[in-house]
Amino acid sequence: MNAGVYLSRLKLNVLLQSSFTKNQLFYREDCLPQTYNDFVAVSTLSIGKIVRFRSLGWDNKLEVNNSGNENVVSIPLAAIFSSIYFQKDLFKNALGLKIGLDVNYFTEYYGYGYNPAVGVFYIQEEKKFGNYPRLGGFVNLKIKTAFIFVKIENFNSGIGDRTYYGALHYPLPGRTLKFGVNWTFKD
Repeated sequence: MNAGVYLSRLKLNVLLQSSFTKNQLFYREDCLPQTYNDFVAVSTLSIGKIVRFRSLGWDNKLEVNNSGNENVVSIPLAAIFSSIYFQKDLFKNALGLKIGLDVNYFTEYYGYGYNPAVGVFYIQEEKKFGNYPRLGGFVNLKIKTAFIFVKIENFNSGIGDRTYYGALHYPLPGRTLKFGVNWTFKD
């Protein structure tokens, strides 16, 4: 079930997503499949706001999550995604420039573990993930039909005693530099 509304006066986007599943299949720490025979409800309330002032932009999204049973579906209570940037067309609109910072944050929760031998994610209660920001920076260029990007992910990796995990015993990559080109050829 999805329901949403755009409040144009506030320039605010609100979306509620809910799913109700009976006989939910999940994996416990022993990686054996189990079925939860009752209903499990998972809901997410997303609130998005984009603020523009001349060449500056600030995109924000707040998600509040609820799992009807954390022992079957494990998700963080809240997550914040924010991007602040400068965007401008230069040289008589021949060059588009967008430069900015990204911040992602989610509350602490028991994330999933992963077992590569059987290829499944499983519910674990050994280590909590989250409760720290992940920072990144980016530069995007548009030259006619070519898009060029340079991006730094996990900029704050290695600062402090935080270890960033994607799954239990699988740390996220440290500070990473990515770049690429997407060039569309036209007739």
